[in-house]
Amino acid sequence: MDDAQNQPKNVRPSNPHFRAVIWTVLVVFVAGLLALFAFRSWKSFYLTSKGNLPNLRTVEPFTMTERSGETVSNKDLQGKIWVANFIFTECPGICHNMSAQFAQLQHILRKTRDVRLVTFSIDPHTDTPEVLTEYAKRFQADPRMWLFLTGDLRDVHRLAEKSFLLPVAENPPEAIPMDGKYLHSSRLVLVDAHGMIRGYYDGSEPEALQKLAMDIGFLMREGGLK
Repeated sequence: MDDAQNQPKNVRPSNPHFRAVIWTVLVVFVAGLLALFAFRSWKSFYLTSKGNLPNLRTVEPFTMTERSGETVSNKDLQGKIWVANFIFTECPGICHNMSAQFAQLQHILRKTRDVRLVTFSIDPHTDTPEVLTEYAKRFQADPRMWLFLTGDLRDVHRLAEKSFLLPVAENPPEAIPMDGKYLHSSRLVLVDAHGMIRGYYDGSEPEALQKLAMDIGFLMREGGLK
């Protein structure tokens, strides 16, 4: 009998295509496991056990003057979720967009009781309570929800830079006609009911507003707020 007759009938020749498929499946499976491990490591490092927003840093104590003339401090915001931004009313650029974002957010959150929007002026020499009052009217800012705060120049700039980690700098004279008196960040900052910063959002990007609103909803559920 020849060799062909001696081969078992149930043995099939090796299929290179089948081996390639098997290896592809194995590689994808291993890559998936590695990705899952990396995600869980990232989550455990950055995120708190309470939810999916990090605890970044605590806002330092401050005392400012609201557009109404009343004194407002960080203690007045305890128990409230709040969103902060830093603008100046004579800003020729991004400040208008940031305030427009706040106006939209105010509309989205109009039925909530435990959320505040807090606008700090980085140009208190110009932005008196009277000036801030007129500026707030342009955006139909509800004084019960949206606060406009001003204070000593050094105190406001220190709060922005040291507590919120948002840079503020004076523009050189030649840049003022185009960019205004100050350079500053366009970020919106989410602060929880304990005064802890929980997130930063680019106030120049419309899609950031949706993410911010969702995260506010998460913090409300986290703290049992309404």
